[in-house]
Amino acid sequence: VFGTWSAMAVVEIAGEIVNDTLTFKVGWIVEIVSLSTINENLQPQTEFGRGSCVGVELVIRNIAMISKSVTLTVVAYDNLTVPMNNLELNDFKVNPGETHVPIYCELQIPKWAIVGLATVSANAYTAPLALGGKPYCPEVSARFLITPERDVSIISVTPSASEVYVREIVNIFIVVKNEGSKTETFNITAYY
Repeated sequence: VFGTWSAMAVVEIAGEIVNDTLTFKVGWIVEIVSLSTINENLQPQTEFGRGSCVGVELVIRNIAMISKSVTLTVVAYDNLTVPMNNLELNDFKVNPGETHVPIYCELQIPKWAIVGLATVSANAYTAPLALGGKPYCPEVSARFLITPERDVSIISVTPSASEVYVREIVNIFIVVKNEGSKTETFNITAYY
C-alpha cells in the first residue's frame, strides 16, 4: 500500500531494552503528479487554435534520495483520438522532491486536427522507449479544446451603382465573415 511506512525494532542488549524506528515512503519512485496545458507565456490555458502550439507543465515527484534519469513522453490526441504530435525527452534529470517542468511549442496542433475536445498524455520511463524503457508510473492526462484557426474573409463587395457621375455618392456594401473561433478586430480599406 502506497504511503508512509514505519518499521520499529526492539532489542534487549545486556539487560537493557533499546528501540529504533525507521520511516520511509512506499510509492512510485518517479511519478508525474499533474499535467496542465499552458500557453506561450507559460500560463494555464485550455483552448488552442489549429496551427498553434499547446504547451504542457508537468509536476514530477521523485521519492528517492538521489536524482533519477527518466525519459518523458508527451502525446497530443485530437477529438477522434488521432495522435497529432508527440515528443520524447531522454535522459531528463529529476531531483528528489517535486520538479515543475514547463514545455512549450514542442506540440504544434496541425491544420488537419479535428476541432473539439482533445487530450494530452504524459508518462515517465526508466529508459528511452527504443531501448525498452519501462514506465515508472501510470500515465497522466489532461483535456483541452481545439478551436478553428483564425479565419476572416471578405465574402462580397457591392457598389450601390455600376455607373456614376462626378460628385455622386456611391455606397459600398461589404460582407465580412469570421469563420474562426475568436472575435476579431481589423480594418477594411476600399479604393478604386
